Amino acid sequence: MEPVSSRPGVAYAEWDDKENSWFIQSGRVAGTTKITWSTDDGSGKKATVTVKTIVPVSSVTVKTKNYQEFVAYGKSIQFVGVAGSSYGKPSVPKLSWDYEVTAVYTDPDTEKNTKIDATNDWKAQGLAKITQSGKLTVNNKAADYIADEKYEKWDSQIQIKATAKATDGSGEYGYNTVIATNPTQEVRWRLIQKDTDGNIPEGGDSGWSSKSGTKEIDLYLEDSDKNLTNYLYIDTNGSGYIKSEMCIASSNKPRIAALKEPDRVVLDDAGQEVKEGDNTVTCLKYELNPGLTTEFKVGRTEIVKFSFIANDGSGKKNTVTLKIHAK
Repeated sequence: MEPVSSRPGVAYAEWDDKENSWFIQSGRVAGTTKITWSTDDGSGKKATVTVKTIVPVSSVTVKTKNYQEFVAYGKSIQFVGVAGSSYGKPSVPKLSWDYEVTAVYTDPDTEKNTKIDATNDWKAQGLAKITQSGKLTVNNKAADYIADEKYEKWDSQIQIKATAKATDGSGEYGYNTVIATNPTQEVRWRLIQKDTDGNIPEGGDSGWSSKSGTKEIDLYLEDSDKNLTNYLYIDTNGSGYIKSEMCIASSNKPRIAALKEPDRVVLDDAGQEVKEGDNTVTCLKYELNPGLTTEFKVGRTEIVKFSFIANDGSGKKNTVTLKIHAK
C-alpha cells in the first residue's frame, strides 16, 4: 500500500521503520496536496489526507517608525516588524506583539545597577498596552512607577522591550528596546558665535528661544580668518535625557550648510561651557558647517532651515532659519 501524492513537490509520505509509521515530508514548494493510501486487495478502500505546506518566516526584524528611541509617558510609539524572506515570500507574514518592562535602578553610592522585571506590574496596572499592529502606548501614571520603595530615591530608567513573533509556527521573533521618559515640554535653541580665541563678539549670542526664529550670519569666502564659528545649542526641556538620540536634527539644504555630530555640554547664562551647577542648562551642541557647496559665491545669500524634533513621541519641535551671506 504505497501512498500517492497529488503534488509530490509540495509534500509526500514516507515510511519510518524505526517508528513503524508513515510520516509526511514537505517538498520544495509551498501549496496544498492530497496524499492517498489505497488498499491492494481489490476492495477499493482508501484514506486521504490533505496537507498544506508554507514558506516559513526566516527571521523577524523590529524597528521604530522615524527611528524613535524614547517614548514619553502619555504618548505612543510605533514599532514596525518585518518578516524575513530568506526562504521566499512567507506564506504567513503576520506577527503577534507583546512587551516586557525592566526597571533599572542605579545605586547613588556605588553606581551599580539593579534590574527588576516589572512586566507583570505594568500589565496588571494597565501602565502600557501594545496593539497587534505594533503601536505601544504608555500611560501617564507610569511616570510614578516604583518597583520597590527602597529604590525611591535612586536614579531610575524604564526600559520597554517590544517583541514581534511569527505566527506560522517557525518560532522566529525579533525585538526592539526603547526608554520611557517624561515628555519634552519644549525644544529650545540658542545660536552662539565665537571668534578664533573662543570669545563671543557683541551680538554673537541669540539667547535661548522656544520659538522658531531667523538669524543672519556672514561667511567670508576670500578672507576665512574673519569667519566666526557658529554653534547651535538645543535643549529638549523636560525629558531628562539630554543626548543625541533624543533629538533628530536635519537641514533642508545639507549641501549648503549642515550640522556636525553633537556633543553633550553644560551652558551657563553667559553662553560659556561649564560644569553642571546652578543656573546652567545641559544641552546638545551642534557646530554649523556652512558654505559646503563650491557654487557658493561672493554676493550670494542662501537661506537654510534647520529642524529639531524631540525623539520621544511628544511631537515637540523647533526650527532655526539661517540667512548665510557670502562675502
